[in-house]
Amino acid sequence: MSWYPQLRSGSSVQLPFTRRRKWRRIENALESGELVYLDDTHGGVVRWQMTYELLSDSEVSDLKSFFMAARGKYGTFGFADPLVNLAGGSEDLSRTEWSAGTMSRTGSNADPVGGTSAWLVSNSSAGMQELQQTIQVPGAVCCCFSFWVRSLASAAVVIRRDSVTTTVNANSNWRRVWLSGTGSLASAASTFAVQVPAGASIEVWGFQIETQPFPGKYMAATVPAGVYLNTSFDQDELEIVATAPGLSSCNVKLISRL
Repeated sequence: MSWYPQLRSGSSVQLPFTRRRKWRRIENALESGELVYLDDTHGGVVRWQMTYELLSDSEVSDLKSFFMAARGKYGTFGFADPLVNLAGGSEDLSRTEWSAGTMSRTGSNADPVGGTSAWLVSNSSAGMQELQQTIQVPGAVCCCFSFWVRSLASAAVVIRRDSVTTTVNANSNWRRVWLSGTGSLASAASTFAVQVPAGASIEVWGFQIETQPFPGKYMAATVPAGVYLNTSFDQDELEIVATAPGLSSCNVKLISRL
């Protein structure tokens, strides 16, 4: 599946932009006068209106080529909501979105914002184990995977997206850590993981996945949401306006069907 192009900055949008969500309900009037309501779960849409300024020639070329390949309104592609946390169960590691191998997961621990939503993840095995989650965002899309971590005994924790890794040192103080960039370029989905060394225990909280190069303000997420695989342009023409040598602007409208 094709995916809406990102800017050279690694973001998909520029601020400000508009997101408008619409849900549909079916109403049936019976002969008795009774009304029956039913939510049309496949009738909802999300509309996006985005304004781009100071686009480089290469960014304009990417957007134009993508619009032509999609044949305007006809083609569909993937798009991720830039306003939400794409990770499911950001504060609940017992959810099925997470797998942890043989490691134990214990909730209701003190978190870095004064609550009790942190999790203790313990690896009692003789080898490295992973806490991981897979989302339907291609490896070629720039994402930022972030969370808070600490450990009473210093531990070298590896953050992974597909085959890309980085190592951070967890100590007794809470710190927010992240891995940013692309994953496996040919992959249709991305796996985000935390590798815990043998015999180590770490506390974690506030997992977040965003389609941008740096972590934004934390947003708690319960169920996976924000990945729209049935998105198309909501316009038949793409107007590019040259505003300076090598710089342009344009307006883009998208529609995502739920």
